Amino acid sequence: MNSINSIYLNQCRILRLKKFTVYISRRILAPAIPMISKECNVVVNEKGRPSTRKEILKGVRGKDAILCTLIDNIDAKVIGTAGTNLKVISSYSTGVDHIDVEEATKRGISVTSTGDILTETTADLTFALILAIAIPNTVVNYDRILSWSHSVCCYDQYGCIKPLLI
Repeated sequence: MNSINSIYLNQCRILRLKKFTVYISRRILAPAIPMISKECNVVVNEKGRPSTRKEILKGVRGKDAILCTLIDNIDAKVIGTAGTNLKVISSYSTGVDHIDVEEATKRGISVTSTGDILTETTADLTFALILAIAIPNTVVNYDRILSWSHSVCCYDQYGCIKPLLI
């Protein structure tokens, strides 16, 4: 009986010592990555653009978790490529339409998202844009918006606010 208890305790110690590995498909806003890094080994796509399909398939291999964005297609192939270590797929968005939830459920993988966290913020921004358009001589500078980014309304590489309206 004593040897069984010691084996169990050793397994518990090993599990506590293991740092899980997370693949993050795109750089996200601080302080998220440093916070995750305290508890997990983190692999981040640092390219400043969305991950390609090939990069996602390479990046998820052997990982315990995937943190993806709305534009990443996490289908059965990606889930299968990740392997049996994969325990959770988390979306840096309010929906999970881009994740094969049925396949994840079959494999016992949890799927999470941010829920309705942006509902009020989206409504505020929409109303501000409506007011801006209603004011004469307001110009929306479409040339400055090059592509979608989760930080388009936040900060650029110099820490300056990036305005949508100029």
